[in-house]
Amino acid sequence: MRTPLKYFLMLALTILVIVMGNEARAGGTTNTWDGSVSTDWHTAANWSTNSVPVSGTHNVVIPAGLSNYPVLSADGSCRTLASLANGTSISGTGTLTIGTAGTVTTTGTASISCPLTFNVATSFT
Repeated sequence: MRTPLKYFLMLALTILVIVMGNEARAGGTTNTWDGSVSTDWHTAANWSTNSVPVSGTHNVVIPAGLSNYPVLSADGSCRTLASLANGTSISGTGTLTIGTAGTVTTTGTASISCPLTFNVATSFT
């Protein structure tokens, strides 16, 4: 026999799982490239959060009008390429991996001339 407390606890746990699952899919932290130090994707000081992008966490933004654009000399990752502005580029020999449920969004013409790895749920706009 189930008590009302057991029903309540099961309902609360179900709601918690749903909410946490949505949190994992939504959001992320915007990490904007500024290229202030170099073209090296893996230099933390080139990023607004002072950390190299991480798959599942960082939504990368590459704005226009910079002197330095990112070059991957080794493999890199991000949650999404949230915005590649017109005239921007990402290049190199390292593979860029776009994380689960990530997106790639460009405004105008942008160049990606490095190997890319996409998860099945990745979309382009």
